Amino acid sequence: EWHVRAIEVARVGQHADGVLRHAARAIACGVTGDALGAVRWHEACARAWRGDMLGAEDAARAALRWLPSDDDRRYGALIELAQATAMLGQVPALRALVDELPVDAAPRSPREAQARAVLTAELWLTAQVDLATPMLAALARIPARWLDDEPMLAARCAWAQALAAQFHGDLAAALAHDRAALGHM
Repeated sequence: EWHVRAIEVARVGQHADGVLRHAARAIACGVTGDALGAVRWHEACARAWRGDMLGAEDAARAALRWLPSDDDRRYGALIELAQATAMLGQVPALRALVDELPVDAAPRSPREAQARAVLTAELWLTAQVDLATPMLAALARIPARWLDDEPMLAARCAWAQALAAQFHGDLAAALAHDRAALGHM
């Protein structure tokens, strides 16, 4: 647990080298279970900050193996994995992530809702319209109080709406949603 706390402190300070150093120590010391999942999630974030998308993808996949389905950190790992796979052009892997966030189920937490919004945006960016369209519609079921309380969630939802509007050629709506997204940040 001390290793995870050291990683969290380094992450709050956006110190990628510190996160990676503490993650390597935690793994070398044999951390297991959901603590290992948390370590690998933080590692995925740090690797993404450095532009190491292959490393971020690997760490995020490892985090998903160890974090239980009811652990909110799992959705953080899904966010990192969606962004890394999209940036790497791994469209089949990106499409497979939809199974982790079924459209017919309501999100259980703001972090899960953020993961849905990020995945939706990445699906639009990779022109996966058949999956992006129902995912975007499902974002409408996010409780309004979450959007009010979580500016990053509201921004990510607006960004997904902007990408959809742009994809459909409605540049005025895309600009309005982009402005809304920036207004939440």
